[in-house]
Parts: sequence; structure tokens; C-alpha cells
Amino acid sequence: MMARRKSDNAKLKEKIGTGRGGNYTPWLKPHEFGSLGRTHRIRGWKVNRIYYFMSDLELYYFLLLQWNENVIDIREQFPMNLIDTVRIAKDLGIKHPPHNKKSGNEVIMTTDFIITIKSNDGLKDIVRTVKSKKDLKNQRVLEKLSIEKEYFKNKGLNWGIVTEEQINKTKAKNIYLLYNDYFWFSNSKFNQNEIDYITYDLKNLLLKYNKDIIKSCRNLEKNNFWECGEGLNFFKYLILKKVIIVNLNIKLNFNDMEIYFNEGNKNDSVTC
Repeated sequence: MMARRKSDNAKLKEKIGTGRGGNYTPWLKPHEFGSLGRTHRIRGWKVNRIYYFMSDLELYYFLLLQWNENVIDIREQFPMNLIDTVRIAKDLGIKHPPHNKKSGNEVIMTTDFIITIKSNDGLKDIVRTVKSKKDLKNQRVLEKLSIEKEYFKNKGLNWGIVTEEQINKTKAKNIYLLYNDYFWFSNSKFNQNEIDYITYDLKNLLLKYNKDIIKSCRNLEKNNFWECGEGLNFFKYLILKKVIIVNLNIKLNFNDMEIYFNEGNKNDSVTC
């Protein structure tokens, strides 16, 4: 049974949809309404909170943003000011979505992502909505997007649409495969000096065994009296920390993978 959705007034009183970082709570969560696709909840890397997504496409985009070192904060399902969107809808001659038949009142609209990024001018927010190309053929979807576009134009924020054409699904799926091992260090009993030593040990093993990942990780487990599989988890942690560089644009195969050691700072980027 679907949980009862809180009213907009109740959310406003609770200041849902405000704040930044760990203090932010999205305006909408999947349990509040029926989603046409799969929904997801996932712990963040950059900010230690749970994020909520209404589709696979939103999740994939989020994963690419997490990988991007220029991204500082991500706020999903961000609410727009109702008075402003109602006025814009009226000016555009568009029915404001959606209409609450019980109360007769319009409901607050949201955008998919507010993204805080580092730029040459300091930190700035940009706005992205994620839609499939199929959705963009729907006239009603386009009407809603026109309200959203005008709203953020008036706020002076860069707004854009992201479709599956801008999302590298192979890379996103690879990041998802590795994702939970980002927390390997915080879940371990080791300090940073010990991690540095274990990293040095793994690098030497990879060189000794001609970059045979499985063999090297098994020997790392023996050296540290770890359980089976822990060595590969540590290897994946080093990929996520960009100490070990792999090609995320092809499906990961730990039995056959080109790897490189990152001796400097590698700043990977993704189109926002």
C-alpha cells in the first residue's frame, strides 16, 4: 500500500526542499506516488545522506555526477515557488500541473537536479532535468518543461535537459558496480598510513604478477589475513578514489582489464 503523501503546506512548514548538503531533504520521494519506472535510494559519496531517484536514467546521471570532481553538491527533486510557476503558466497560456481535484489548488512543481559545481568564478548552481527522448515527444511534458525553463531563466540559473544521449550508461553501470566500495576505508579499522602501505603492497603485487588483478588481490588477502573477496573490494576502492585508473567506458572485467597507476591528480569530467 502506498504511503500517504504529505500536503505541500505540511512540507513547507517542515522546510522540506530547503538547505544544502546533508541538511537537504528532497521535496518528493518515490513512495509518495506511483512511478512508471524503477525507483532507487542510494547513499551519497560527496554528501553523507540518502538520495532518491524516480528512474534508472536519473540514477545513471547521478552516478556520473558523483564521479565528477567538479561537482560539490546534488539536490534532487528540488521544489519551485508555486506563486512564480502559476504566474509563468498563466503568461504562457499553459495549465499548471498537476491540479489537485480535492482542494482545487495547484501542486508545487519540482526539477530533477540542482547541481553545485566548481568553476573558475567559484561555486555556482546549475539546473538539469532528466527526460527520455520518448518523453520529449509528449506535448504535455513539453508544456511543463517550458514552465520550468522560464522559472530558472528568471532566477538567472543555467537550465538544461539531459536525455539518454548525454548519459554514458556503460560508465554509469560500471560506477554502480563499484559504488559501495567507496566506503571501504570508512568501514575498515585502518588509518590512512596503513591504507597507504596496503596500497603500496597491492601496486607491487600487480607489477609482480603482470597486472593480474585476481591473483594480486588474492595474495593481498593472504598478506593481510583478509577474508576471500576483500582484496578485490580494496582494488575497487582504489579505482573509485582514482588511485588506480581503468577505462570505465567499457564493461568492467576483472579477469581482463587494462590498469594504470595515477601518480598525480586526475580530474575526470562529465557533461552537466
